[in-house]
Amino acid sequence: MIEVPETFFVKITYIDGSFDKLELKSHFYNKETNLLEFWTKDNICNWVPMNNVQRLEFDENFSKIVEIRRKLEKEKNDTTG
Repeated sequence: MIEVPETFFVKITYIDGSFDKLELKSHFYNKETNLLEFWTKDNICNWVPMNNVQRLEFDENFSKIVEIRRKLEKEKNDTTG
């Protein structure tokens, strides 16, 4: 059984040099609004305009989540294709 991390950390560095380091459950970039939507581990929803962001840094838990999703997608494609 693959153990998926429940949360991950992101460091958001803004164009003014300030930053936030947050523990997230999920995030989504909305191309139409140019907003980064994210939910903290405490289920608080936030929106950050990407025009204000200089850099996003994700931790190793996020890398694990991406790797697991890619592996599951590959397995799904292998069985349906």
